[in-house]
Amino acid sequence: MAQFFFDPNDWAVDDTEATPGFPFSVLQGSAALRIDRLLDNSGNLLNITTESSGRNIIAYTPAGQHTDLEVYVQSYQSYDGNSSAERTGLRARNDGAGGDFYQHRSGSIDTVINGSLSAISGSVLLQDRRRFRANGTSPTTLQVRNWTPGQDEPVGWETTTTNSAADLQVAGYAAITPYSGAIRIAYLGVGTNGDAAPTSPIVAGPNTPINLSVTDLLATSARLTWEQG
Repeated sequence: MAQFFFDPNDWAVDDTEATPGFPFSVLQGSAALRIDRLLDNSGNLLNITTESSGRNIIAYTPAGQHTDLEVYVQSYQSYDGNSSAERTGLRARNDGAGGDFYQHRSGSIDTVINGSLSAISGSVLLQDRRRFRANGTSPTTLQVRNWTPGQDEPVGWETTTTNSAADLQVAGYAAITPYSGAIRIAYLGVGTNGDAAPTSPIVAGPNTPINLSVTDLLATSARLTWEQG
């Protein structure tokens, strides 16, 4: 179990996939990734611009590949108004034929296998925040919920469905899967193997080193004090 959180403000403007340690990789298709500044200069965003229409897979690599994945995405409306880019994928992988993945987009959850697309369930709408989960194999349970800025995150799932597509009963990445146009990411959280995808940076607990020599000295002093009354 593990949690990961990506904040574009942790990176410098103009950082790209070529920047050492950059956590996204173009696994399938063609896209340009770059850290840009918001128009109001209030912070950074991840700008993903597709270079051709198709099954583009931009994998979040630090979390690795799993059969139990959850992703939280906060995105901005595309400047060009292209809502087809508002897509996130789970168990995304490059199969050599077009990419296999479960995908959430405006209006549906999809199964994408060998480049073909078919909606399997859903009536969700395009929003600015979403949580998408794929858990288990044969069948896989797919769940999603959306909410807008100013709203609390809903407790329940807006859509739940199951799927047993053979090519998708394997581990894969959490990913952004735009078909065309561009998508701007404000934040992205990933949870693996039962952990929820975080909506804010993960705060590590204190890590206080133990100095055995000091500990032994204190114990010896306490014992002598007790023995001497």
